[in-house]
Amino acid sequence: MLRLVKRLINLSDKHRGKLIASIVLSFFEGIMTTIPNMLAIYTIYNMVLGTIAKSDVSLVSMILVGSVILRIIVKRIIDELQTATGYKLFADERMKLGDKLKRIPMGYFSEGKIGELTAVVTSDMTIVEQHSLIQMSKIVNAYVNMIIGSCIMLYLDYRIGIIIIIVYILAILSLKKMDILVEKLSSKKQERISKFISVVIEFVLGISVIKAFNMQNAEKLNKEFKASRDDSIEFETKFAKVLITFNNCFALGVGAVILVASLLGISLKMESTMVLILIIYIFNFFALFQSLSVAAAMIRIIEFTLDKYDRILKLPVLDENSNNVTLDNFDIEFKDVTFAYEEKRVLKDISFKIKEKSMTALVGKSGSGKTTITNLIARFWDVQKGEVHVGGINIKDMTYESLLKNITMVFQRVYLFNDTILNNIKFSKPNATMDEVITASKKARCYDFIMEL
Repeated sequence: MLRLVKRLINLSDKHRGKLIASIVLSFFEGIMTTIPNMLAIYTIYNMVLGTIAKSDVSLVSMILVGSVILRIIVKRIIDELQTATGYKLFADERMKLGDKLKRIPMGYFSEGKIGELTAVVTSDMTIVEQHSLIQMSKIVNAYVNMIIGSCIMLYLDYRIGIIIIIVYILAILSLKKMDILVEKLSSKKQERISKFISVVIEFVLGISVIKAFNMQNAEKLNKEFKASRDDSIEFETKFAKVLITFNNCFALGVGAVILVASLLGISLKMESTMVLILIIYIFNFFALFQSLSVAAAMIRIIEFTLDKYDRILKLPVLDENSNNVTLDNFDIEFKDVTFAYEEKRVLKDISFKIKEKSMTALVGKSGSGKTTITNLIARFWDVQKGEVHVGGINIKDMTYESLLKNITMVFQRVYLFNDTILNNIKFSKPNATMDEVITASKKARCYDFIMEL
């Protein structure tokens, strides 16, 4: 679990200062959560002995009220830091991911990765954004509370302190086992979610075909629904067994402390006052650390999402070793180009040259490589052999921005973003003026149509 804290710090980049500040404050909040318990022990001990004075009550009350107020203030600052940092951090990461996606080969998007990518960008990233920093705070709090609580118990009675330490060791081992199980199951569950999203997207995009052929039962979709259900049941069933073991560590710990304290009290080896304090105090002693069992599944899902996100960021980009280039002319030339989609070869030793300010039509039967040639000019894929030049420069030596700012494409299947017509026209040039937008729409022969809407 502490691995998540380290991972988020490494990810935070320019937000690292605020993230570390929230961790430090979480540490102090963890200390402050132990103050009421220490005050309770002090008060009960002196009340039973009859040695408590009015001044002691006043002092305890002031410290208690002060610690509560201070904790509220610290918690407010932590929440503000974590919320703001979380949204800003993952907004930056989404932008980084968007920049990455436009520079990777198009083959990635045709290898059944759409579901995984959609899950990462939408639901998965939202889960990490909303919960990761909160879980981080819980982890820090729990471990601080464990250390301070163990020290207090060792100070009160070393025998009880040893029992507490043994319980924590067993709980940590059980938590580790839980983490391993959740790692195994959550990866399977997240992969199922990605596949499920892919099938849903496929179903929605193909709904017109489904209706046209009067296909009432979506067998593939139903199969994924059932598989997703079965995986969720398996996850909860196996996780519940380990969760019971984890919680039993604390139940046995509470029982052991009560038993040992009672035996020590009966044999007069421990004051009856201390026995009473321990019996009252021990029931809530493990509560904060025990709450990590609830967080374990969420933490592993967060980590698995970050794993998928890291895999995408590590994908090779097409223009990794390229440079920003300004073109002197716009001649297009293919030199002995060979290209294949995996094992299916489409082009072989193709060579031709298109002069700038000229019009060229690619004519041929379906599947002959017409669309492939245009895609290679825009470097949606890289050629396996030969070179593609624009303006006398190999496009592999140009950054994506340098190349694509000089290319306009009208695809066979036009896609409109869920936005205004104005923003769709301004998509490639967000700072375009209204005059430029009107000029572009007139050139595209859509101005009159737009004005009639």
